[in-house]
Amino acid sequence: MTPRLRQSGSQVVLLNDNDQVVEVFGTGGSGDSSGRVATAGDYVMKGGEQIVAVTSTAAARSVTLPLASTVSPGEVLVVKDESGACATNNITVNRSGSDTIDGATTKVINTNYGTGKFYSDGVSKWFTW
Repeated sequence: MTPRLRQSGSQVVLLNDNDQVVEVFGTGGSGDSSGRVATAGDYVMKGGEQIVAVTSTAAARSVTLPLASTVSPGEVLVVKDESGACATNNITVNRSGSDTIDGATTKVINTNYGTGKFYSDGVSKWFTW
């Protein structure tokens, strides 16, 4: 294996020969070594985040994924309802540009403490599981 490094937001990503992420170094925010970003409002992902934690669903929230072409194929991003109340005020995960999420333009998280896990094909598609 010939490891390579790539800058992704405020993180450095170690890639293997197949451009798969081996390890992520750096932070998702000041003093945050896990890549977790907490938000009490709408959030547009810039790249480098691993987890977007929605801490308040006092109103419906939206999180926008980065362009699939700006992340490595197979890179996983997580959107989590940490408020425990998104069954009432849902979290809508939006695409960027003309990307799709399982063939759609959005994915709704509507279960209290629900989680959305997304991975990219590295071109124009996001998938969930």
